[in-house]
Amino acid sequence: MRKIETMKILVFTSVFIHLSSRLSVTKATEADFDALIASMEADTSELARQVEFLYQTRCSEASMEACARANYNECTSLYPNQTCPGGQDLNVAQCGDGVSCASLWDYSVSNTRLHTDLVGASGGNPSDPNVIETVCFTQQLDEFFIRKRAEQKPYWDRLGLRTPQMYFGSQNGAFRIYPARQSETCGAFDPRVRPWYIAASSGPKNVVLVLDTSNSMTDKSRLALLKQAAKQVIKTLTVGDRVAIVDFSWQAKLFAQDDQFLFTATKENKDLLEEYIDLLTAEGATNFLDAFTVAFAVLNDSIDQEFHVGCTTAIIFLTDGLMTHPENVLEADVLDFINAGISDLEARLGRSVFLFTFSISDNNDVHAFPKQIACSTGDNGIWSKIVDEREIFDSLTSYYRLLAIGLGRDENEDFSAWVEPYRFDSGEILGTTVSAPVYDRSLTPNLFLGVVGVDFPLTAVDRALGVPDGSEESLNRIVRRSSAVCPTIDLALCELESFRRSSSAGDGALCTTNCTASDYFEIEEQACTLVTEYPRELFTDNVLEGLSYEERVCCSVGKAVAVPMDECRAPQSKLAPVWIAGIVIGGLFALVLMCSCYRRKTKS
Repeated sequence: MRKIETMKILVFTSVFIHLSSRLSVTKATEADFDALIASMEADTSELARQVEFLYQTRCSEASMEACARANYNECTSLYPNQTCPGGQDLNVAQCGDGVSCASLWDYSVSNTRLHTDLVGASGGNPSDPNVIETVCFTQQLDEFFIRKRAEQKPYWDRLGLRTPQMYFGSQNGAFRIYPARQSETCGAFDPRVRPWYIAASSGPKNVVLVLDTSNSMTDKSRLALLKQAAKQVIKTLTVGDRVAIVDFSWQAKLFAQDDQFLFTATKENKDLLEEYIDLLTAEGATNFLDAFTVAFAVLNDSIDQEFHVGCTTAIIFLTDGLMTHPENVLEADVLDFINAGISDLEARLGRSVFLFTFSISDNNDVHAFPKQIACSTGDNGIWSKIVDEREIFDSLTSYYRLLAIGLGRDENEDFSAWVEPYRFDSGEILGTTVSAPVYDRSLTPNLFLGVVGVDFPLTAVDRALGVPDGSEESLNRIVRRSSAVCPTIDLALCELESFRRSSSAGDGALCTTNCTASDYFEIEEQACTLVTEYPRELFTDNVLEGLSYEERVCCSVGKAVAVPMDECRAPQSKLAPVWIAGIVIGGLFALVLMCSCYRRKTKS
């Protein structure tokens, strides 16, 4: 009996020790995970503050002079200290197996990417003073990038991973990234439509898209414009957001699947919603009342089921603007209903509900009612118009640029956002981004300048948690992190009016006459007044211009099929054949002289 009791005690002790060990390991891995997250957020905040500091020096003539021919382009520049790190996480399909040697990177400099909208179809240098200023003042980030990488490298070496990429995307569209590397598609990158940018400039949010699919939307390109606009909103959402779609004509219809109606904005769900938008057709009358009835029901039901984000809520209403059904309902009745619905939601959420109305038209003839809806909500409504495909981006940026103004409050100074893990375009590795907004804090209210981001592979989270690479647990941790922090967004009347008049409708979007000229403020950065001449040529060593992506990026170049090399060499300049010819001719000349001297010496 004593032996049995003794054995029980031993077994219990063994289990206790085992569980204690497991518990201590869990605590250790949790501490490692928390340390990783804190470090990434701290680095991102530090980068944001560095950009803010350098922005204040952007108007220096000396800085402009130093900027001339001193930047590196995403597709034409030969970087000065290219290396070929190799490794599967840097695999580029065009470069072979990617293990012995993959794409060329340069950790001594950063490079810029400018969309063709900023430089024209031919590429080259921008003409917009704000874009030039951004390229020039962010050039000074290289010192910070190099120092930060040196600090980080021992940690990432222990994990067996490369150091993170760091970058800044300006609200004017300019983009700088470190380390420097070539882009596969030139002039195609616009940071302002990337999820990491929107996440940091608006925070987690509930978004309900209310789309007019009545018969009047069949006129010319209206339905096509509406679809493009709605999909643009969907693309910019992140996993920290929730989104629903309500389309309406005679009646409103809520898109739902598997009992879901307010979807988490994962890539899978966003693809599903975009497919639904593509299938929309136009027919029937236009019932605004039912549209808002269903939109409010979606949000109230999500609150009841606790499946909403407890942050900002945005209702985005797109229509051609003319209500035709029900015939016995007056526009005033609809306005009263909308105001009551928003007030009720704000009381339940304890946060602002913003209403963005857009008038879709194929010309400048837009109906007034959508603006009346926005203005009737007081401090919460914004109206704009979309009359051309080229205006879609500028018009729809209003919904998150408005939120970015509110994010500029001092209480949100350390706000950062996380996005759903995605495949990096530098290889096949799955990674994520932590990003933070950047402001000119010398102005009141603070002026939104853009967003900084820091990328790192999801494998880092796996190894911090002590789980196998590719673990579902790491993915879930990042997803939860993406909606963990709600910023405070509170706007004064004249701040709202300043934003309204900046839209494509200009002063026609204003809702009050209570703000004087001195009450308005700039919501976009202004060009330096003291700079007399901007550099016309920004980029150096444009010797790769005209070469294919394979020739620019792979370690072995100049072949039909890129083959990795054991020892990497940088791509040669277009002048390389001339250099080689010169070396060969010089060598032959030297050989002739040597032979001649030898013969004379022999004779003597």
